[in-house]
Amino acid sequence: MPDLFSIFNLKENKELYDLGKAVSAGMIGVVIFLVADAAAQLILAGVIRLMAAQNGTEPDMELVMTLASCMQYFVALPAAFIYFRLFPAVKKPYDDGLLEPVGFVVFFCMCMLLMYAGNFVGNTVMYFADPQAENEVSEYLLESGPLSTFIFTVIAAPIAEEFIFRKMLIDHLLSAGEGTAVIISAVIFGAAHGNLFQFFYAFLIGLIFAYIYIRTGNIFNTVILHVLINLVGGLLPLLIYTIDNDVIAETTYEAYAFIVLSFCVGGLVCLIRYGAHFRLRGRELKEMWSGEWLRGVLLNPGMLIFLVWTVFSELILYS
Repeated sequence: MPDLFSIFNLKENKELYDLGKAVSAGMIGVVIFLVADAAAQLILAGVIRLMAAQNGTEPDMELVMTLASCMQYFVALPAAFIYFRLFPAVKKPYDDGLLEPVGFVVFFCMCMLLMYAGNFVGNTVMYFADPQAENEVSEYLLESGPLSTFIFTVIAAPIAEEFIFRKMLIDHLLSAGEGTAVIISAVIFGAAHGNLFQFFYAFLIGLIFAYIYIRTGNIFNTVILHVLINLVGGLLPLLIYTIDNDVIAETTYEAYAFIVLSFCVGGLVCLIRYGAHFRLRGRELKEMWSGEWLRGVLLNPGMLIFLVWTVFSELILYS
């Protein structure tokens, strides 16, 4: 069987070959996770609908959504874990332990600012691109209910996503340099969400999470931050929405909005104060994004398979 890397002329340069091989291995793991998740969800949904049709009833959509969410953690995550155990990363960040409490506060405020800024950009882009488009994530949270949202969105999703997009992917991308690992992993994290509503804020938060993981080498830092962000940005608004008393709901929402605004202002202050101190070791950006280096990062089998899967899933599978 011919070496796929020879197609892109990477074997002529050992450094590019090793780089492309490491990046490709990480991207194939991400694709395995996404494909296994989609396949398991589609099969499960089809079985439930078939059983409901045989019984002459409508499928319980809340049950369908709950079980579909389970597929990510009981099928896709184990499949990716097995793959990454078979193809471990060559280079990993040094484990420097947990952030100090003040570090969590600083990065949380930054993430809140970037989340709402990215959310504004995403909604604006979608408004002009397709005014009739609806944010399926908001609909999913409303249909799932608080308990399901807490289990899958606040607890399970951060664990699974940090393991795949930070721990496993960045460990492989570090062969391309810290800057490349931060940017590429953030783009992949945004694209994996599957819609422009979420892409921009997922990308921006992905930059922060990637930097934290590379600097600390401890995935628990980003898991904790991810849990807090999904709690404040996903579960709390849903709980407010379920309040029956309009007066209490309005008062609670105003208090919530004030707190969120305070976090965002704090995030802006932190970015201005500490942004200049962010440093990444390794190659300079000019060298990192040179034609040869970029060819090794982008023109490899794993990256191209991911691009094909992204286009296929968006245009065909989920259209």
